[in-house]
Amino acid sequence: MVKFYMELAKKINEKDADLNVYESKDQPTPEMKAKASQSAADVVEQLKQIPIPSELNNHKDELKAALTDITDSYQAKAEELKKDAPTLDRANAMFTRGEDKLGNVFEEVKLGKPSLSKEVN
Repeated sequence: MVKFYMELAKKINEKDADLNVYESKDQPTPEMKAKASQSAADVVEQLKQIPIPSELNNHKDELKAALTDITDSYQAKAEELKKDAPTLDRANAMFTRGEDKLGNVFEEVKLGKPSLSKEVN
C-alpha cells in the first residue's frame, strides 16, 4: 500500500510544478495560468498510467475510485484554467474526496492515513 501511495505522489510531483506555482501566487500571470493548465493535463496522463498492484486486489475498487477522483480533479483544473476567471474549488473538492478514499484504504490495512495534498503541493 505504501509503495502504491509513494508511486502516486511521485507521478503527480513529476508534472505538477507549474500548477503548484500558479496556485501559490496571489496574482498569477496569464503565462503561469497557461503553464498550470498544461501541468494539470500532464498529471492526468501520468495518473492514467498508474496500475493497481495485484497485492492490493482486495482494495482494488476503493483504490480505483480514489484514483478516479484524483485524476478527475486534475482534469477539472486543466479545463478550468483555460477560462478567463478560473475557480478551482470544485476540482479541489474532487481531490479531497479521492484523498479521503485513499485514506480509508490505509486505515483498513491498519496504516496511518496519509496526506496526499501535503505530498504534492
